[in-house]
Amino acid sequence: MLTKILVPLDGSSLAGRALLYAQVLARSTNAALILVRTAIWRLARLPAAEPHLVGPAARIGALPAARQRLVVAALVLGTAVDILLVAEPFATALVETGVARGFDPFQFVQWLAPLASEGPRFVVASIFAWRGLAGAARSALLSSKIDQWTLLVAMLPIIYGIALGKPEPLPPDARQQREIWLTAAQSFFAVVLLLDLRLSLAGAGTLFTLFAVQFTWPDTYTLLTVLYLALGLFMVFLTRGSLGNVLRSARAATGGHQ
Repeated sequence: MLTKILVPLDGSSLAGRALLYAQVLARSTNAALILVRTAIWRLARLPAAEPHLVGPAARIGALPAARQRLVVAALVLGTAVDILLVAEPFATALVETGVARGFDPFQFVQWLAPLASEGPRFVVASIFAWRGLAGAARSALLSSKIDQWTLLVAMLPIIYGIALGKPEPLPPDARQQREIWLTAAQSFFAVVLLLDLRLSLAGAGTLFTLFAVQFTWPDTYTLLTVLYLALGLFMVFLTRGSLGNVLRSARAATGGHQ
């Protein structure tokens, strides 16, 4: 039976995730949680474990350091060129296909384009989950959401300004504004469910059910936005006892004072 759990903190995101896991374990076993500050430079001098690489990654990892950088740079540049070449034809063909099939272009692009772009990441996350690697599966999906709300959202007005030849704000229409509010409310509810790094069957079922309603009846945007916000606030109220611990853990993991 665990009586004490020792967690070293160095201000890294990995230490923050370890602390959250340790909190969950401490609550379930009634163990004492001991936090220890560590210096990053000391950890950097420790021997690092070699990553487990397979397939193409293993072949690239076997190359000398200089050739590794060249290969990775070539892959990144090649991918960028591919995207530049196919993005506009793909988007045009997607809209024309939806119109030819009688679908609303906005609705068609909204659902099919993310499926095509996020499909590979979803497959990877599913494989992790199938193998029992819940943390890796969750990290894959969360990193996708973070990319969408940071890099992707930030790039839209930048590309819009470049296309116009001058810096201008990106003007969303009324429908796009509703979509932004709906997505933000949905993300808020999901974040609240994942605060303790666990997702219950009830929480997952609620998210999937609301998503199915959103997909089947797209005119319920406003109702679903309010419902997501209400559910998120309700979950904050239910978990208010552990919310302070989560915030303190996040502060400690980022180098804040206890």
